[in-house]
Amino acid sequence: MRLLAFVHSPLVLFARSRGLLMAAPLAVLVAAWCLKAYIEIVQNPLLETAGALLIALGGLGAGVFCSMMFDTSMAHLEAVVPARRLRALRLGWLVALVVIVGVAGTVALLVRGVNGWYVVMHWRNTLQGVGLACLSACLLPRAAAWTVPATALALCWLLGIKDLAGTPRLLAFPCYLPNSGLAWAVTAALFAVAAGVYAWRDAWKGA
Repeated sequence: MRLLAFVHSPLVLFARSRGLLMAAPLAVLVAAWCLKAYIEIVQNPLLETAGALLIALGGLGAGVFCSMMFDTSMAHLEAVVPARRLRALRLGWLVALVVIVGVAGTVALLVRGVNGWYVVMHWRNTLQGVGLACLSACLLPRAAAWTVPATALALCWLLGIKDLAGTPRLLAFPCYLPNSGLAWAVTAALFAVAAGVYAWRDAWKGA
């Protein structure tokens, strides 16, 4: 009975309407990415094959996927839910996506036995990617929301670093070292804005 009650709880029903069934493929994708991605932060990604992406770009890659998981097909049902509770559910779903992506990548990185700084960078870039995806989903239709994190991913992949030493360009924050205060400050600001917009405005309704 408790399991049945949990399955039909408001949070689970809300998550199902937002794309809960896509959570498992998302976790598998992120874990596979972190298992196979080239591990050196300072190496030019253009010297690697197209399938060997930097760990640093995992957050934006997840963001492309997550951009389709913020809107709902049950807007008519949510209209009867108190606004405060609905905002809490949206924030809970946003945090859940961050946790799903963060844990999946962390497990994969720990299996590889890499330095803990890579795990720190993965969590920071997960906040960046999911936050950017959330903001994009609020400002653009679902069919176009994925283009913002995808464009950021492409730009960081092609132009994110200046040289073979891995020096990041000014706006390529996913390529910054894990202990960069500037990158963390930008990440926190981006995620806070995304969370606020999503809680109060919700994702774009319709295609």
